[in-house]
Amino acid sequence: MRKTFLFSFFLTWCLYSAEVSSLWDLARSALKEKNYVSARILLQEILDTDPYGEYADKASYFLALTFFYQEDYEAARDAIEIFLRDFPESSYYADGLYWQAQTYFKLKKSKKALRLFEKFIEKYPKHRKTPYALLSLGILYEKHKRLEKALEAYHTILDKFANSDPAKEALIKLGELYYKQKNFSMALKYFQKARKQATNNNEAVFAMLRIMRSYFELKEYGEALSY
Repeated sequence: MRKTFLFSFFLTWCLYSAEVSSLWDLARSALKEKNYVSARILLQEILDTDPYGEYADKASYFLALTFFYQEDYEAARDAIEIFLRDFPESSYYADGLYWQAQTYFKLKKSKKALRLFEKFIEKYPKHRKTPYALLSLGILYEKHKRLEKALEAYHTILDKFANSDPAKEALIKLGELYYKQKNFSMALKYFQKARKQATNNNEAVFAMLRIMRSYFELKEYGEALSY
């Protein structure tokens, strides 16, 4: 009798686990296809079926991202904060802190976003999201007229994450910031670097226009016209 009960329990558990696993596979496929509505339904079903099981933290994390990717930033903020509360030991926790900061950034809660980005960078200085956090932080520092801190953030991207995607944008940001400070030689330096690292025609043209503008301010008209 006991063996029969244990076998029935084991079989039920296997079927239950297989169901949740299948839901996760379907949710991943929907996310990959950017079908965020379907993904959200599947992820919520995982949480309803097995709220603290093997896939629960992943479901909670990616559920928040479905809102973010659809630009529902208030819902994304609420969902990511539920994830951070419920799954502090998750391997996605650091990513969750980054996205929490980004939701406040998108909601134009700049002071809150700034504090959260600073906290994230301090805690995870080598995380793959850190250069993105530094870029957003630099933008926020500029917004609050903390220009030296903005320069520091952009330079940190170039110094420590030179091969990251945000590095190209950091070059432009540095050029623009030095230009605003009327340091046209430094502006020119970073615009030229941005042009060399451009990976498409739009990026190259964008940088070239700023190079021309810098040469004009330096009264090097021949150089400006050569572009």
